[in-house]
Amino acid sequence: MKRIKHGLSLLMIAILISSLSLASSLTAQAAPNKTNTTENEKIIVKFKKEVSTEQKNSLYQQKNAKVLSRNSQIGFEVIQVQGKSVQEALQEYRKMPNVEYAETSKVSQAVWTPNDHYYSSNQNAPLQKMQIPEAWDITRGTNDTVVAVVDSGVQSDHPDLKGKVIAGYDFVQSDNDPSNDELGHGTHIAGTIAAQTNNNIGVAGVAPNVKVLSVRVLDRNGYSYSEVIANGITYAVDHGAKVINLSIAMSIPAQVLEDAVNYAWDKGVVVVAGAGNSSTSEPYYPAAYPNSISVAATDSNDAKWSRSNYGTTVDVAAPGVGIMSTIPTSWNPEDPYTTKEGTSMATANVSGVAALLASKGLSNTQIRSALEESADKIPGTGEYWKFGRVNAYKALLHSR
Repeated sequence: MKRIKHGLSLLMIAILISSLSLASSLTAQAAPNKTNTTENEKIIVKFKKEVSTEQKNSLYQQKNAKVLSRNSQIGFEVIQVQGKSVQEALQEYRKMPNVEYAETSKVSQAVWTPNDHYYSSNQNAPLQKMQIPEAWDITRGTNDTVVAVVDSGVQSDHPDLKGKVIAGYDFVQSDNDPSNDELGHGTHIAGTIAAQTNNNIGVAGVAPNVKVLSVRVLDRNGYSYSEVIANGITYAVDHGAKVINLSIAMSIPAQVLEDAVNYAWDKGVVVVAGAGNSSTSEPYYPAAYPNSISVAATDSNDAKWSRSNYGTTVDVAAPGVGIMSTIPTSWNPEDPYTTKEGTSMATANVSGVAALLASKGLSNTQIRSALEESADKIPGTGEYWKFGRVNAYKALLHSR
């Protein structure tokens, strides 16, 4: 893999949605959480496998570098550079023969676009497009199948998510309660994947019987770092996820993020990621990594959503416009649901279908094959995405 040569340019990582106007109030809240910083002195270093922890610590001590955190699963450290610039430190570490890579800790930010369509529920249309009702005759998922929502947290006591959410970890606050979803994004994703069904309220999840593992990596303003997202991925893998939903994208690759995606795939986990909302054919990450399933968004006519990314790195498409799902009850206690659009929503739909397949005991390679090979070849297939728009019923038949 090419090493990242970029300096400390502030990256915009798009939470892949077009959202409601309520979200605009978030920017006026108190000072951002600790992930919303520009700690330019941080870099990520990964040594080759044969280098011991003692050797690393000795070298860091010699270089007057402070270790801020470690990820043992994929073997990187986040270090604080002292007494020199980040560029000088990067050059120094990259020249060391025992260093696999060194790169900046990339700051990421969510991008919100107001959307006035609050309660126009057209959930039935996208579900019909993917033949979800027909798929439910085969399976609605199993409660031992876990989908990780690596995002902004999930409100676990939402009326349509009660009993469905496993509290994972909050990498923003460094605690075990990722239920405070100040951004609202993770709760919407979770509802699309696994909201309770046939309970006379709200919405139906694509895989209503599965569990959601909530892993918070985005703060109240939608900021995160590449290594924080990597930590969220490895945590999800180590805590039983069969599918990981990553409705997050950045335009510049990060080796630490690809390592985390590869770690998940090597452990048999399916990673589903949004292609991005920038109307470009340029690759966005982590979706563009080979071991991710990259998802574009389509509208009710099976046409590419105008802002969806597209091109050779995009694998499949899914409905991503007018997707009705759950939002934090504090936003609207009487009716905590709304529609959103974007590749985030499309990604959640695909993660739900992947969860149905995982519930049938399929491996990650079988799930990927079923999703891609059974996809409906709608207009744009071969140009905007490789395989077509996901069809849950056909995927389940394909897997038999």
